Amino acid sequence: MPRKEEKKEKKEKLSKEQKIERKRQRKEGEPLPIEEIGIPIQIDNSANSNALTEHQIKVIVDTQSTISTGEMHPNGDDIRFVDSDGNTYLSYWIESGINTAETKIWVKVPSIPGAVMKTIHMEYGQDDSGPMSSGQDTFMLFDDFNDGIYTDKWTNPHPQGNYSESGGLIKLQSAGYCSLDSIKRFTGPCVLETRVQRFTGYDYRVNIVEYSKDNEVELGIGNYGRNFVIRKRGVDFGGEKVMFLDGSNNDWKEYSGQFYGNKWNVYRGPILENWDRNDTVEFDASADGREYYARIFTHEAGDSGANWDWIRVRNFALPEPTITIQQ
Repeated sequence: MPRKEEKKEKKEKLSKEQKIERKRQRKEGEPLPIEEIGIPIQIDNSANSNALTEHQIKVIVDTQSTISTGEMHPNGDDIRFVDSDGNTYLSYWIESGINTAETKIWVKVPSIPGAVMKTIHMEYGQDDSGPMSSGQDTFMLFDDFNDGIYTDKWTNPHPQGNYSESGGLIKLQSAGYCSLDSIKRFTGPCVLETRVQRFTGYDYRVNIVEYSKDNEVELGIGNYGRNFVIRKRGVDFGGEKVMFLDGSNNDWKEYSGQFYGNKWNVYRGPILENWDRNDTVEFDASADGREYYARIFTHEAGDSGANWDWIRVRNFALPEPTITIQQ
């Protein structure tokens, strides 16, 4: 019988006493029975000789099947990821798709050795202590603008701007320049990703700015809304602005900027999995190992405004590890 038609054997739930014992074992650093750890997730870094630290990987798993059998909580708040030692819980963030066949989850793995394969596990149905999904714990920089407060993560508001966070969005609007800088800093190489929508006016951008130096890169919509813009500028990066015909519309767009070595490699599309443009500018010096912060802004002589849905920064590797879910 083909594997996809096989009926998966329902995993036996742990009793309350067993759950208490498993927590004690983790606290004491005792190895857990391998059959209780959960779904194996193989991380193949064999194509990269470099070890990766605090690296984010994306896993796509079927939660619909396990929720339908009652093995997993309907909202997935019992999902946990366990490192290869069988004891260490890993930070993760559920991006989308709970109770579907393609649930997207980002997991931060503390250490992935170079030129080898490593296995972590996803478990469920064993911990009733509540949700552990956290973008802030998983990424180098993260904001989904869901708490209604932007001043805990963003600073240096330009005095010309109006700023508000509600309904899972942050709104920037101004008759001139409007900007916010992230409080949290990060280092390159990295990937900046965001989802943004213009609601009035023309221009919006998102930048990676080097802390205490005049070097930065940016992407977004410019030139009175007619162009998709990527740019580099600064003493070490050099100056270059590249514009591509975009057209003026208020559609939501997702951007991904890979920032590594001497490159700013940008993808753009309605969703990142379906990008319709990929462009690159090169620097005069390497961007790796420097300290940066993110900047979001709108800029227009008349009224200009944009909504941001989320923004995140994660580590980058070339090549990235490949992920296999043994579900």
